[in-house]
Amino acid sequence: MKFSQTLVCLTAACSVLAFDLEPGDDAPSFTLKTLEGSVDLSSSMVFYAFDNRSAFLECMWTKNESVDHLIENSTAEVQYVFMSYSKRPQEDVMWMKDRLQSRLSLMHGKAGVGYGTVLKRSHFVVDVAGKTGTWIDWLVRDWTCVDHGCGIDQLNVTAGRGNMSMRRLDARYDWLPGVAVMISNKSVPLVDFGDGCEASNKNLNKNAAVLVSREGPANCTYFTKVKNAYHSNASVVIVFSTPDLPLVDMNCEGSECDHSMNISATMIAYVDGITLQNALHDGNVNVAFATLPSPAFYFGIDAEKKVQQTGWLLYPSFLFLAWQEQWFEYTAELNKNLSKPAGIISVFNHSMMQGHVGATTVMKIPPTKELQMYDDIELDMALSCPGTRDSTCGAWDHVVYLYICCNSSGPYCGQELGRWITPFRRRIGRWLTPIRPLLPFFDAECCNFTMKLDAWWAPKPWVPSLNIRLSDKRNDSQDNSNVTVPYKVLPLFRGGMFNQTYNQHYKPITFTVGSDDIQVKLESVITGHGSDNNNCAEFCVTSHHFVLNGQYKYVQTFSNAGTPLGCARHVLDGVEPNEHGTWLYGRDGWCDGQEVLPWVVDITNHVTQGTNNVTYFGWFNGKDPNPSKNDFPSPPEIFMYSNIIFYKSMSNLS
Repeated sequence: MKFSQTLVCLTAACSVLAFDLEPGDDAPSFTLKTLEGSVDLSSSMVFYAFDNRSAFLECMWTKNESVDHLIENSTAEVQYVFMSYSKRPQEDVMWMKDRLQSRLSLMHGKAGVGYGTVLKRSHFVVDVAGKTGTWIDWLVRDWTCVDHGCGIDQLNVTAGRGNMSMRRLDARYDWLPGVAVMISNKSVPLVDFGDGCEASNKNLNKNAAVLVSREGPANCTYFTKVKNAYHSNASVVIVFSTPDLPLVDMNCEGSECDHSMNISATMIAYVDGITLQNALHDGNVNVAFATLPSPAFYFGIDAEKKVQQTGWLLYPSFLFLAWQEQWFEYTAELNKNLSKPAGIISVFNHSMMQGHVGATTVMKIPPTKELQMYDDIELDMALSCPGTRDSTCGAWDHVVYLYICCNSSGPYCGQELGRWITPFRRRIGRWLTPIRPLLPFFDAECCNFTMKLDAWWAPKPWVPSLNIRLSDKRNDSQDNSNVTVPYKVLPLFRGGMFNQTYNQHYKPITFTVGSDDIQVKLESVITGHGSDNNNCAEFCVTSHHFVLNGQYKYVQTFSNAGTPLGCARHVLDGVEPNEHGTWLYGRDGWCDGQEVLPWVVDITNHVTQGTNNVTYFGWFNGKDPNPSKNDFPSPPEIFMYSNIIFYKSMSNLS
């Protein structure tokens, strides 16, 4: 609920009612007291507020690799602001600073952008988060934190000795289903399961939770404990830690992750585990799982000093905050490019895109001769949502297509001009995509543009804004004799179901290179989707082979597919970070929340004047796809278009 509009900001410098701030608004000024003195508003800031009731937030600091990731992946520009909601914030931030210093000392001498400067760019606030006397207090309450990495996860216990609550840290989100999926908010009986390292002949109540100690032989992994509980019909495994180890987000390792188990797991502290064991010795114990609401733990201020949401943290690691600051760096560079002089054709402006029709418009464009004078033609695409926050966005990733038709009776009507993938519920995406090779598609001065999802049934619309940018224009007084201009496109192969018959559809295509064709290029956009027993075609590595004149091979291989952080490592290339889903994994030719860049190769040296031919085939594991199982309703499929682009000298254009 919003506060009364009669309230005013707590600082004279605050020119906006703080509780009215929405993502993308200008950040008002502030000053926060820190261990070193104070910190004021600047560009590219990431805020983190610790709460000692949250095992998730604590794990971000106690797990060495999490702190190391903060150091290793920080850019040189970002400022970190660390706060605490506890009653003793100064003790908490001193502990955070000590953790950062200790990890930095172990990394001394290693190369990396963040090394040596990350501590200077980190600010540790001594006042209680939410009670700093600035507009930030209102923001963290209004931008409430929900779902992954948010709230206070608790284990609520009912026993003969009374009721009690314990902190818990759930297993990794992509290994096991969450407790909310398995048992919702029900209270279930608890059973002592020892160390869980040996198979048991117990046949438990399906709704039972089992208590397992973290201890055991070296080969008794978390997977082993969970597997044995799963085969005993348990729904949840509660692992209690050892006296000397902090809580961790349990995960599978290697081939263990290939085994699907419909069971949840969480970890509690050693002292809480002993308390539960004693309670079980005295009688029956029931447990329930709850998540208390919380204020925001994280938010950001970008390079333009605008407040921004930071999305989901899927597991406790500072990698997610580092990726958010990398996004700030990406958008800062993007904005520099957008500020350069360019002619603008405004196609869509916050248009609603949904259903069979999508978003469509008819635009007048400059004559072909004028377009040919530009060295750069780009699609400036921003993808937002109906509201101002991520929660108003669609939940799932879908393909977005842009089609063009300028001459309804011409050969290019209905061709694909651009492709993007929606993120999982984030509204911050913006990309520049070069399309000059497709200039021949603009074959009339009045063009129809249609943008639509592959999933017309998606319940929430997306809101695209699209400009065509024309830059680096030449003039007639320049020597343009060596400038090549695309003047003709020959559509080649399209995609299809990636199964045993995939390659049977493709026959050689012949084409003619004329005496005036001084450059020839192959251009394609290929993405893999769906699922089979090989994880094809979304998460498997496919290769796509174009063979020119029977001997010259041009191959595009998507080796990034299926890698754990294959897309997360491309935030600086425009992948939207911290999406509300499995955005981190590498995909087959694409990433969630990013454009799909055309693949363009110059084949001029391997064509001859006169008749040429090109063939195509797609492989999985070096051979034709041969799935034994398809996961309906999303069978493996390749979405592809490919073209031959012909170029002439500008001086030879009619």
